[in-house]
Amino acid sequence: MRNFFLGCLVFSCINTFAQTEQIPTFNDPMNVKQIVLKNGLTVMLSENHDTPQIFGVIAVKAGGKNDPKDATGMAHYLEHMLFKGTQEMGTWDYEKESVHLKEIEKLYEQLGKTTDAAARESIQLKINEEAIKAGQYAIPNEMDRMLSEIGSTGVNAFTTEDYTAYHNAFPANKLEHWLKIYDHRFEQPVFRLFQSELETVYEEKNRSMDSPFFFVLDEFNKNFWKTHPYGQQPIIGLTEHLKNPSLEKMYHYFNTYYVANNMVLSLSGDFDTEEAIQLIEKYFSDWRSAEVPVFPTYAEADFAGKETITIKATPIKAAVRGYRAPANGHPDQQKLQLANYLLTNSEGSGLLDNLTNEGKITFSGMFPMEYNDYAASVLFVIPKLIGQSFEEADQLLDQQLQKLRKGEFDLSFFEGAKLSAQKNFEKQLESNESRALLMMNAYTSNTPWNQYLANFKQIKNFTKEEIVATVNTYYGENYLALYSTMGSPKKDKLTKPKFEAVIPPDNKVSKYCEAWRKTETANLKPQFVDFNNAIQRSEIIPNVQLRTVPNTFNEIFNLKIAWGIGQQDDSLLIYVPSYLSKLGTEQWTVTEFKNKLFALGASMNFGSNAHSTFLEIEGMDIHFDQTLKLVNEFLDHMQGTDQAIKSLTEEIASNRKLNNKDLMNLLSAAQQYALFGTKSKFLQEMNSKQLKQLKPNQLIESFRNAQGYAVKINYTGSKSHVSVSEAINSSIRFSTQLKAEKQEIYYPMQGFDSPKVYFVNDKKAVQSQILFLTKGLPMSLEDQGNVAAFNLYFGGDMSSLVFQEIREFRSLAYSTSARYKLAARPSLENSFSAYVGCQGDKTPEALEVMHQLITKMPLKAEREEAIRASLISEAKSSKPDFRSLIEKVDEWQKMGLTQDPMLQLLPYYSDLTFEQIVNFYQQHLAGKNTQLIVVGNKKKFNKKILSKYGKVTELKVSQILRK
Repeated sequence: MRNFFLGCLVFSCINTFAQTEQIPTFNDPMNVKQIVLKNGLTVMLSENHDTPQIFGVIAVKAGGKNDPKDATGMAHYLEHMLFKGTQEMGTWDYEKESVHLKEIEKLYEQLGKTTDAAARESIQLKINEEAIKAGQYAIPNEMDRMLSEIGSTGVNAFTTEDYTAYHNAFPANKLEHWLKIYDHRFEQPVFRLFQSELETVYEEKNRSMDSPFFFVLDEFNKNFWKTHPYGQQPIIGLTEHLKNPSLEKMYHYFNTYYVANNMVLSLSGDFDTEEAIQLIEKYFSDWRSAEVPVFPTYAEADFAGKETITIKATPIKAAVRGYRAPANGHPDQQKLQLANYLLTNSEGSGLLDNLTNEGKITFSGMFPMEYNDYAASVLFVIPKLIGQSFEEADQLLDQQLQKLRKGEFDLSFFEGAKLSAQKNFEKQLESNESRALLMMNAYTSNTPWNQYLANFKQIKNFTKEEIVATVNTYYGENYLALYSTMGSPKKDKLTKPKFEAVIPPDNKVSKYCEAWRKTETANLKPQFVDFNNAIQRSEIIPNVQLRTVPNTFNEIFNLKIAWGIGQQDDSLLIYVPSYLSKLGTEQWTVTEFKNKLFALGASMNFGSNAHSTFLEIEGMDIHFDQTLKLVNEFLDHMQGTDQAIKSLTEEIASNRKLNNKDLMNLLSAAQQYALFGTKSKFLQEMNSKQLKQLKPNQLIESFRNAQGYAVKINYTGSKSHVSVSEAINSSIRFSTQLKAEKQEIYYPMQGFDSPKVYFVNDKKAVQSQILFLTKGLPMSLEDQGNVAAFNLYFGGDMSSLVFQEIREFRSLAYSTSARYKLAARPSLENSFSAYVGCQGDKTPEALEVMHQLITKMPLKAEREEAIRASLISEAKSSKPDFRSLIEKVDEWQKMGLTQDPMLQLLPYYSDLTFEQIVNFYQQHLAGKNTQLIVVGNKKKFNKKILSKYGKVTELKVSQILRK
């Protein structure tokens, strides 16, 4: 389910202005400068010098809704293909390559007109033959490698109903390099390696088919938007259309929508705006522009009262209810957004949240679907497993909606919603990524940036009467109700094609890349973390340490109070956080208490892990003292109830039903079992019988015991260290005789004396989830540089061996990765893991290819320079953000570091050789025993092939997870 958030990703301008004309903004917290080039390309820039990085995104106003009716999935598939290069990038001889690419294009047109199965197979084999020939001239992932070479991170793209976006972060001194690539990638793109990428898209569709809630949402969309492509054309595409792709239609789609006057370039980060504009004009002014087709109008009638559909699709009962809502740009949009904050919010105090908090229902909430043509407000509910019908759950939902319609909520609660909206928006301004995406969304939702700012400002001026009127307009008697009873939906059958892998030659670099590498680079001065001065420290009372970091962005604070004992020493602490979230105090019910916090713009959440128990508080510094006093009131006077225990056990039972059907959760549980046996973290949980025997005060006593251990307090905010210390000392009561924190215990990884295989069967699974594990040598800080270099080369990103061999060449998976991980503490053993998620019948080949990569790593010495450059660039530009700084320094210090690791790594990277990567592989991975874990459907492949990789043990779910 999507988390609800303020739908403030709305805005922008599509008018055409002179090349350097700036659209003025007033009181803009991001100081956005927006220009439109002569060709119509919109450029939005926002400087932020907090870190030496930039986040860049280019988006086009074309998404799933723009797909041809007979070629759904086009926008999404095109998104994949725009990573394949151009006539100059991604090829070493386009003239020869193009001969085969043209033939492939013709063959796909024939395939689309052919229905006979034998004839189709014959055509597909011819396509494969031509693909292999064309592949001899291709340089796969060249663009990804170029981006990696300049230290890029988060290289990716996504397709929505209304737009498609391409993005990544990169070092501040590599702006011109990045602009050159992103300019060039959208000029004369070539859709090479088309056949293999289609299989990758199939794999992405397979992942969605293994998610029951994806199916529920798909069915909801079909029935909610009965005529519009929002409901009738899934972004991933219909299987029948994916089986008949058309390169002609894809090129036509690109030429129609990917034009300058339909696109935006958005940058946020450490750059000079005027210098950036000069570079952007230099590279992007030659983009072509063209008239973009007007999107047709699809009339969607309102529902006639309550319209109901029932399906069998989920492991537990679930209900979804949809109301028509104002689309992007509608005058009522912000009013409904504020109303929705009263229903559910990140603070957990909304009217729907209260149903969960008070144990009346297992879970309830809402999320908006805000699109350019239409929108929906979607409410969802998971009834109690036993004894609660859909009708009873609906009644509870209706009661909360009725309170909203009648305005039965306090004015302080209403003002708290405004404060929460303000806080959530301001937090987005801390990150270059969210800033750039805000600007991008302004453009793609057709709302000028100035208008967005005005929309946001007016939220604080809305009256309760206006919101109540809006609620009654949009939350009426007409809606769609979908009920999913327990069951499994029918899944499309996709079979592994009889294609040969397309494996291009090694050691090739395009002339474009060679010229691009000559781009001048300004020196970037790294910003190292000074352990002594970046964080202020003091001891409030014995064994209560305070660490603070200033927040110069806004007045939002984060406070974390951590006690030095965790689940490893008290397994009841597994359940304490969820239980405490359901409690009130002697004075206030849980709802009343959460509303008190909400009125201050604050929230608090408990958590625990193996070694600590903690309380995280977020709020506004202007209300810091009041917030602390409320928190202390709860800590001193929390009130356990039988209802809260009952609600907790029902919640756990529902989660277990879901988790026991989730393939990734099964993989994680099997991994824990393989490595730690009965010490698996999943097996430390209580069984259902033990849970039913819990008493209200048991979990409170467990927390009270935890409060008796040493405390570490982390604060990030705008207040001084002294004032924070004084406020905590006067508001929060700590024991004067705190025990030292418990010593951390780490269990050794077991079972690597010989190769072993663990298999978990799921008869409904479309995909197989595969994980290879290897135990490494004891952790040494001297290995840091080699680990980073090996990971980048072997399996760290889209330029790695694993991605290339498994996804790019053979189309065996959508998601695959590998990583050698340094242990968290000196002397502990490192570990290696390699993951593949693939279609069930591809399991044997996926296993073989990954095993070969692990046991006989291919040697590509020509990548040495690019790896070295990437590591240096990323190291110079990497810096923890202010909110994560304290915990990052903690992590480094526990590893044994006394200074920023980049101080030692930068000179090490400068002298890095490929031989060092090979030597690391030989010493740490080659020849070592592996444990293989496979979760999948044994009917999809011959299980006997698993024995090739070790002694096979088939695990039952009950062996690795509690019921």
